Amino acid sequence: MANNIDSNLVRVLTELIVSRDSARISLEEQIEKGQALKGLAVGSHGMFESVKNDFKNWRAYNIELIKRIFYTDKWKYRSHQTVVL
Repeated sequence: MANNIDSNLVRVLTELIVSRDSARISLEEQIEKGQALKGLAVGSHGMFESVKNDFKNWRAYNIELIKRIFYTDKWKYRSHQTVVL
């Protein structure tokens, strides 16, 4: 059957490369940084450009972090998604 997947294979495809605690701490830190970015008041075009640049750097870091935490390509972030600030 096409839907009969070996449970050991699924487990291996989703293994962490780093410890669970390390992954949790890294992800929580990035969530906090993202919430701080989201909460910034943008009062000028210069500030908007600065926050936009910070967001791009934060997002790029997150993509790389996920690649380094998980063993599989399954969890790679879809780079075509966009977020409006």
